Amino acid sequence: MSSVDPKRIIEDRAVNRVTALMQEHSHIVQKIDGHNDFGEDLYVRFVEGGRTTGDTIAVQVKGGVSYRAGGGYRVKVGRHGSSWLKSNVPVVCVVHDPGTDQLYWANASQQLRRARADGEVLRSIAISRTDVLSEASMPLFVGRMREYVAERGQLRLALSELSGQVFDTTDYISFWMNKYGEEMVYHQRRGDHSASLLHHDWDWRPIEITPEALTRGDRYAALGLTTLAELADFLGNAERGHLAEQLPEVGLRSFVDTPPVVGDTFIVNQGELAWLRACADASRSWRSAPALPDV
Repeated sequence: MSSVDPKRIIEDRAVNRVTALMQEHSHIVQKIDGHNDFGEDLYVRFVEGGRTTGDTIAVQVKGGVSYRAGGGYRVKVGRHGSSWLKSNVPVVCVVHDPGTDQLYWANASQQLRRARADGEVLRSIAISRTDVLSEASMPLFVGRMREYVAERGQLRLALSELSGQVFDTTDYISFWMNKYGEEMVYHQRRGDHSASLLHHDWDWRPIEITPEALTRGDRYAALGLTTLAELADFLGNAERGHLAEQLPEVGLRSFVDTPPVVGDTFIVNQGELAWLRACADASRSWRSAPALPDV
């Protein structure tokens, strides 16, 4: 008979305790698959007056006396520090102490950002014994977290007004203005494998792009094709094979990506392409993260 890890039982009880508390206050809770270790156990969407507010937080839940530290509790950041810092979704750490049978919480995202501003690398999240998460303190907790979301969401609101698009608080968004004064927005939703490029010249209509293969050259490279001759063989195209013989030194990527075209539709310059590649790299964890439910 297989044994059950006692620590896992304690952690599950803590997660269930937090879930029940949130649901008792009508907030929407989504549990994260335990096999996907993103450092997040729950997503919580706040509800007010029977309607979703659009404000979402992620929660990492810990349980047991091992998290006790002088004056409160500590949760190790581990390898999650980078993803928590980059995430648009604030991460809250909650500890259940079986000795007091209380939940205690801290805004991990806020602590990490303050440490970065001071040039420090935070190794653990400090949780005070005074920050109790309970029936009585729930309104204060929700208010503080929604205020934090609002402070961090000024860019999102400004870009929503600019483009006429609606961005969720959990989305990755980035703004760019090229040397001609043309404005554009990169938009990535959690759990989606594709992203959108919004451009002023296209009346902000979303152009679907594939972050892992932005251009035709990227897609051919993913297939292992690097020369015109290889492409001709792959396509069975005699005309392209003849062209490849005439231009033996020309690489496939430079040939098909002159000029670069993204989304099979939109021509970009090299500066814009570099920005898109940076956005695609920065939003990688959004694509691999679990998607939030539609509500």
